[in-house]
Amino acid sequence: MDLDPQASLSALLGVLPQLDVASNQTLYAAIRYDRKRRSLFDVIRPTYFDGLDLVPGNLELMEFEHTTPKALSTGVGGETLFFTRVTEALDEVAYNYDVMVIDGPPQLGFLTLSGLCAATAMIVTVHPQMLDISSMSQFLLIIRDLLGVVRDAGGDLKYDFIRYLLTRFEPQDAPQTKVARLHPHGKEKGPETDPGSPSRLVTAKRTTLLGIHVKSLWHRFGERFSVAFRKVDENAD
Repeated sequence: MDLDPQASLSALLGVLPQLDVASNQTLYAAIRYDRKRRSLFDVIRPTYFDGLDLVPGNLELMEFEHTTPKALSTGVGGETLFFTRVTEALDEVAYNYDVMVIDGPPQLGFLTLSGLCAATAMIVTVHPQMLDISSMSQFLLIIRDLLGVVRDAGGDLKYDFIRYLLTRFEPQDAPQTKVARLHPHGKEKGPETDPGSPSRLVTAKRTTLLGIHVKSLWHRFGERFSVAFRKVDENAD
């Protein structure tokens, strides 16, 4: 299921979002608030891969971000809260599939929160670059706070697991290799990679900048990275 309005997953599976996906042929058709709502059965289409079906995406998915605030203020959605609509759509077709994969958009919105509430497990892709990891850790901390609000409103947030998957990793790249060693689910454990001890993630080197001793950027990054992962894992429990 492609929840990304940019629809990269759809394109990779041979469905061009701007040419092959017409109006009301994305997930939005199954979660919209008006009379044009359709069953997810009508949206699912086969791919060129045997046994793999697709709910394609395109820019139409952004409509959910625009119509949900209005539905919340006017009560158009009835008893169904916005973060349960994806779950309800999936429940209609779940018995036909062994595994259902949701590719979420790289943004924090109603659609992303709905996808997270519908998921039973989570895989977070990690690009082993310092700036990417630092941004991702902030993203995870924001998600933690937002999901806390959803949980207080009645959202069912239970994950079988949360794991982090290295992607676009070049083992010949020394900086990437150093970042990869911080991966909390890696096989290598030691005083520099134990995620339970942020202060031991990296050597606490100090440097001098304009006469002021500060921790190295690398050390501060390691602490933030570990804390973000640990807090998200606690939420999963």
